[in-house]
Amino acid sequence: MIKRASRNHAFLACCIALLSVLGCGWEYDNPSDPQNCDPSCSEGQSCYMGECLVCNNGKVEGMEECDGASLNNKHCKDFESASGKAYVGGTLTCIDCLFDTSQCNFCGDGIKTGDEECDGSVPAGVTCNSLGFDKGTLTCDDVTCKLVKKCTKVSCGDGDIDKGEDCDGTLLGGQSCKTQGFHDGTLACYSKNSGTPCKLNTEGCHNCGNNTVESNEDCEWDKHGKHDLNKKMCSDYKDSDSSQTVFEGGELGCTKNCVADTSKCTWCGDSKKLAKEECDLLDFGGQTCASFSNSSGKKFDGGTLTCTAKTCKIDTTNCTRCGDGKKEGAEECEGKVPTTAKCSDYTDKSGKNYTAGTLSCSSTTCKIDTTKCTWCGDGKMLANEECDKNDFGGKVCKDFKDAKGINFDGGTLKCDAKTCKLNKKMCARCGDGIQAVSEKCDGTVPKTSKCSDHKDKSGTAFTDGILGCLPKTCDFDTSKCTWCGDGKKLAKEECDTNALGGKTCASFKEKNNKQFTT
Repeated sequence: MIKRASRNHAFLACCIALLSVLGCGWEYDNPSDPQNCDPSCSEGQSCYMGECLVCNNGKVEGMEECDGASLNNKHCKDFESASGKAYVGGTLTCIDCLFDTSQCNFCGDGIKTGDEECDGSVPAGVTCNSLGFDKGTLTCDDVTCKLVKKCTKVSCGDGDIDKGEDCDGTLLGGQSCKTQGFHDGTLACYSKNSGTPCKLNTEGCHNCGNNTVESNEDCEWDKHGKHDLNKKMCSDYKDSDSSQTVFEGGELGCTKNCVADTSKCTWCGDSKKLAKEECDLLDFGGQTCASFSNSSGKKFDGGTLTCTAKTCKIDTTNCTRCGDGKKEGAEECEGKVPTTAKCSDYTDKSGKNYTAGTLSCSSTTCKIDTTKCTWCGDGKMLANEECDKNDFGGKVCKDFKDAKGINFDGGTLKCDAKTCKLNKKMCARCGDGIQAVSEKCDGTVPKTSKCSDHKDKSGTAFTDGILGCLPKTCDFDTSKCTWCGDGKKLAKEECDTNALGGKTCASFKEKNNKQFTT
């Protein structure tokens, strides 16, 4: 029986008062207090209908409906709402030892709970298809909160051969290709999504194997495996690839479905060398140039075989025999270099063109040998080069003359990186009055140079003096440079160590202008 939950203690108090009025034997020490207990309840207890009880101790006692988490095995489903609708789910709680159904749900409150299939509307994602039907609509019953299913299921595909169906899935109703008038093959059943659902599909049936070539067959075979190719051969068919080339030879076969098998048919240029072909594209049957001889009957020792495109014949034009005195095939030379060949026609390993040098012919490979070819910047000075990087052919500045025809006596030669021509700007001839890059001076000292820029042999910086230029080396002359303390008295120095410039005490006067005598 479904009960309505108690809401407050006042309801119980009213019931007790009514029983008292009716004389049902309830006695109390204080008539003005219908819930008074005798004897009086101790501290922590409450009086409920004449009993002293402890609410919220977790034990359902006396007239308590519940106590804390102890719901006396009751659930929302045991109660109904104020409107009389039974709760179907939710959470039943206990407040002051009385049931509280405020969190319980009932059909029609728009919340799907418990055993409800829906409440107000159909849950998202639930459709006839999701329930295993093929089509239809779903609605929600407002009274029972159960789904109202107006769904239908197409019988084809259900695994049963129903009325009007010849088959269903793999069930063929005992039928086969032979019962359908064919010799053999595989009978199937059209699916429910086809134009003829659950009808027999004879596309896999055939009459192949009856030893009679019919209109829809290329060939036939009997139970002994003997083929009837209908008087056809490979040349009656085309390759199935994009070239659609007519086969020229090979062995025609017949599949078990009576379709011509051209897997062993071939044509010149299909990369498959047949017995009657010498080669086919790159297939030479394992042969190389070394398998053949030249016109003198000597075996080739190098080169590359080629295969004629239309006849599939081996061509030895590019095969060679180095040293036979005949430049042939892939040989670049034979004994000597062709007169038209030159180093500038070739490049080194880095891809840079040679500019000069001498070509030769390899006696073992008959290939052009460029080991003696060179280019400006490779560090090898050739006859037509004045220099190459640091290679000056043993020459130095002294081997060359200046504009006046006089040999340089020093300096450094440079080489132009692009032209391999000599650059003599750093060569010099001391005494020509022209300060070269390699000279510190020539005749005169540069205005920017002075003694204080230099040091003596002890490493002490000069402080004064006259800087000169050595006439033979065009280097600085510091012999007239000095510093206070070097023992050399300069004009602006009164003295330097013991160098007093010939002066004595007698050369000076006292403060009273009297001459020192000693």
